[in-house]
Amino acid sequence: MEKVFCIWPNAAELAREIGENPVTVRSWRARGSIPADRDVILVRAAAKRGAVLTVEELAEARRKRASQERVV
Repeated sequence: MEKVFCIWPNAAELAREIGENPVTVRSWRARGSIPADRDVILVRAAAKRGAVLTVEELAEARRKRASQERVV
């Protein structure tokens, strides 16, 4: 999910652009995970910023995180 948080300068701006509470977005960043039901809105918001973000990239980030959690 690091790529998502690199597209926006801070959690508050990301929250504003996707209509989410900044505290919620900060908690996503802290846990390193974003609910899958936000994928489409994130992809669209990234595109408005001129960034390329795909649903596939988000899904892959989740798979990697899940596999790392199983190892620990």
